[in-house]
Amino acid sequence: AAQPPPRQGGQVNSHSDKPSSPVATQPTARSRLGLRLRGNRATWLSVIVVLSGGCGTWTDAQVGLVDQAKRGTELLAESNAERSIRLRAELHLRRAALDAAFDADVRDASVRDAELDADWVIAHRQAYAIGLDALHKRQLEEATAADTDRRNARAALAALDRLAWLLDLQRRAARFQPLTPEPNDAADE
Repeated sequence: AAQPPPRQGGQVNSHSDKPSSPVATQPTARSRLGLRLRGNRATWLSVIVVLSGGCGTWTDAQVGLVDQAKRGTELLAESNAERSIRLRAELHLRRAALDAAFDADVRDASVRDAELDADWVIAHRQAYAIGLDALHKRQLEEATAADTDRRNARAALAALDRLAWLLDLQRRAARFQPLTPEPNDAADE
């Protein structure tokens, strides 16, 4: 009967006392688990240090920055509203000046000539219409820009309010305080 060849994995190398098998150099399941646990221990230790340490101060600083950003956004919205009011007043004054200029041209022409020429009236009416169109276009552009500014300010304030709420949750969790649900969550219970 033929005998199977001897197994190579368990032989000892003549130059060292270590097994020559590549299987013997691979970490065992237990050592892999130990490496993983050590990594998890470091992670958990970091989490515990962060939650028990200076995280509250960091969160307080973030809340302060959010409050400053909200104040800045509100000031910007107020500034945009004031600018919009000034531009509307300026457009109103330009319209009044355009009307006055047209009226003055008509009066001046009627004083010089007993009868106004039809071509003169048509040309001046066209110039007046161009001026009115330019003012109207400027007014529409201003209204669109003011509306966009208002929407952007509202969106920024809403995002900052949500961020402040999230930071408050983080602060409470860091101080081990009970978390409070959002007002609309309490109504669902």
